Amino acid sequence: MTRRFKFFILITCICALLALCITPILAENEDQRTATEFMIMKGVNSKANYTVGEFFDPTGFIAKITYNDGYIDWLFDKDLTYLETGALTVDNNFVTFTYGAFEYKYPITVVPANIEPE
Repeated sequence: MTRRFKFFILITCICALLALCITPILAENEDQRTATEFMIMKGVNSKANYTVGEFFDPTGFIAKITYNDGYIDWLFDKDLTYLETGALTVDNNFVTFTYGAFEYKYPITVVPANIEPE
């Protein structure tokens, strides 16, 4: 075996050993983890402009949840919970996304049916 290969094997073993040692610590901290921040981001295919009577479409929206230990988790469109499930009206200025005790109001625009949304 070459010297480089032996060094590679040594580094790989050290990384594997560290991973085995750190995993139980991370799992232990998960039990004490609490969400501290919840925000919604609009993705490439997200729609924020609607016509009266349309239903909100969560496709492309992404939620970022930050925890007290710095861990960040991501939820994608199909896993998101939101309150506006009926047909939209001109009074709908936002969609309220929820996660646990958190709420995030994402602004939307709803125009009358005789006007095309942007």
